[in-house]
Amino acid sequence: MLRAQSLRAGPLRVAVLANADASQADAAVRAADRWVARRSSDPRACRAPSGAQPPKPGTYAAPPRSGALPEAYLAFPFGPGDEGAYGAALLLAAAFSEGDDALLDRALGGAQALAREASARVLGWPRAPALVVRIVAAQASLDAAVMQARALFDRVRQGGLPASDYERATSARARAALATALDPRARVVATWRGEPVGATSPARVTAEDVRAFAQRHLAEEGMVVVAARPARPPAAP
Repeated sequence: MLRAQSLRAGPLRVAVLANADASQADAAVRAADRWVARRSSDPRACRAPSGAQPPKPGTYAAPPRSGALPEAYLAFPFGPGDEGAYGAALLLAAAFSEGDDALLDRALGGAQALAREASARVLGWPRAPALVVRIVAAQASLDAAVMQARALFDRVRQGGLPASDYERATSARARAALATALDPRARVVATWRGEPVGATSPARVTAEDVRAFAQRHLAEEGMVVVAARPARPPAAP
């Protein structure tokens, strides 16, 4: 009962996927209106969100999670609502971490792997988006892994993606977009977040789009680094 009262008091946002026509969404709204407390004079709309403050570049320390290996997050923010940059960032994330021959695996792997795990995602869309790389490594190799990742970002910034990596990333993004389009739950999440479903969009991210994004956003001076690891022991006297 208390939970129902809390939901009724709002704020409440509802996302509806209609598989026939707009009348289905209208019916869902009428059903919600029967139990959501709302004065008839109030508009049925979300309040305008306050503007998100851009993150300040630099290196920050965070407390490690209990029992977790040391990890670092390297984030490259870009402009809110920029769908072109969003598409390029998604493709770069796929190039960095999708498939057996991903760029991060090559940069951090090998016979003497520097990282236990490395992945890339685009977070914060649409208000505060960023391309974020997560690196998990032993304490002794975390700094070296981060340095190798930064060298990789600089190579991509200088020369873009090699043709083979661009094609691999494009194929990975197409598979992911198709899976989202065919999964109603994933489509609801995308609708809720305001994320475009790539399979329904005619726009294609070109290699030049990726190069332009990398040149503009994968710069050291714009990077935010957050490291979570145990405190270093004090230096010997």
